Amino acid sequence: MCAYYTSPLCPEGVELCTQDFYVGDCEGECTPISFAIDSFIEEGGPVAVTWELSNDEGTFNGSGVAQFSINDPFYDGEACLPDGCYTMVIESMDENAIFNEESLSSAIFVNGEQVNYSWGPEYGDHTLTYQFGINSDCGEEDCYLEIAAIPQEDGSWYFEAFPSNPNATVVWNFGDGTDASGLYVPHIFENPGIYEVCAYFESEDCPEGVLQCVTVVVGDENDCTPVTLIISALEVIEENMVFNWTLEGDGETQYGEFVLHAECQSTVLHLCLINGCFVLDLDLPGGEESIPLWVTMLIDNQLEEEMYVEPGTDSIVIDFGVNTDCFNSIEEYQIESNVYPIPASSDLTVEVPTTHNVNWTLRNLSGAIVAQNLAIGGVFNISIGDVAQGLYILELQHDGVFERQRIQIIR
Repeated sequence: MCAYYTSPLCPEGVELCTQDFYVGDCEGECTPISFAIDSFIEEGGPVAVTWELSNDEGTFNGSGVAQFSINDPFYDGEACLPDGCYTMVIESMDENAIFNEESLSSAIFVNGEQVNYSWGPEYGDHTLTYQFGINSDCGEEDCYLEIAAIPQEDGSWYFEAFPSNPNATVVWNFGDGTDASGLYVPHIFENPGIYEVCAYFESEDCPEGVLQCVTVVVGDENDCTPVTLIISALEVIEENMVFNWTLEGDGETQYGEFVLHAECQSTVLHLCLINGCFVLDLDLPGGEESIPLWVTMLIDNQLEEEMYVEPGTDSIVIDFGVNTDCFNSIEEYQIESNVYPIPASSDLTVEVPTTHNVNWTLRNLSGAIVAQNLAIGGVFNISIGDVAQGLYILELQHDGVFERQRIQIIR
C-alpha cells in the first residue's frame, strides 16, 4: 500500500509505501507477525526509535518511527507476510537510549513464537537486527553466548548475557560458591581474588548447550598489576567530554566510561589487570569541535605508551601486555570500512571505500599472524572457518590508509 502527496512546497511529490496487506480470500497466503518495542525511561523524552522491515531481495515491507515518553512507553506493530526471508532493523536515534534492561527492549513474534536476534545487543549498542523466515529455511544463526563483566563504582559487578536464543534461561556461576540466573545479574564478591565467572544455557535449538566464561579481578591489588590511562586536553574545554571504553583480553571483558570535566585539563582511568594480552578501545567525542589530546599509558607505574591525538579522531586502540610479551601498539584512526557479521563463525564480509588492492592481516591478541592475503577493493569475503574461537585484530591497508578492527570468532 502506498500514499502519495504533493503541495506547492513539494511540487515533485513524496511517495511512501508500507508492507503488503492481504484481504479476503488471500488471508491464507500470508503469516501474521507482531513486534513490540518497550522503553524504561523514567523522565524526559521523547525517545525516537526507527524500524525497517525488508525481504531478502531488498524490497522494503514496512518502516516506521516509535516515539516514547514517560506517559507512552510502549509501541506495538503487526504485519502479514508471504513466505520468504526477512530482516528487521530497530535503531535508537537517542545517544542515551540503548538496548539493555534499563533503557530499551524489543521482540518479534512469528505465529506467536519469539524470533532470536541476529546481531546485538552489545553493551552500549543502539541497534538490534533480526533475521527470520516465513515457512522458509533462511540460514539461522549458530548457537552462541556473549557475556560481559562490568565493574561498578561501589565495588560490585554487573554481568550481562546475550544468548543466541533470547528466551533461554542463562545460569551464572560466579566462582565463589554462589550462582544466579538471568540475562542481567548484579553480584558482590565478599572476598578479594581472581574469579572465573561462567554463564551457561541450553535450549531446544541449542540442545548441547553453550558455556562462556570471563575472569574478573576483585579487590586485592596484590593479585593484579595497575594500569593507568591518562588523557590530557591540549586546549581549554568548555563542556565535559565523555569517553566510552572497552577492554578485551584472553578471558576478560570490561566496559565503562569516564569523564574529562570542563574545569580540569586531564582525566585518569585506573585498571588492575591479571597477566595477559589486552586491547583497549577508546571512543572519543570527535566532530568538528573536537580538540587535540595527549594520551599516556602506564603499566605498574612505568611509562608504556604515549601519543598525540589529532582533532576529529573517532577512536584509539591500544594493544598491550601485562607481564606478557604481546603485540604492543597504540593507534588512532577513523573507521572507513565495514566488517560484518561480528561475532562471526564462517566468513567475514569486508566493505572498503576503494577499488584498489587491499592488504589484510588477521592477528591474535599476542600479535601473531593467523592469516593474511591480498584482495580487490569494494566488497570481499575472508574465510575464517579454520580459525579458533577467540578475539582477533583485523588490519586493512589500502590507499595509504591503515585501519584496525576488533573481531570476535565464535564456534
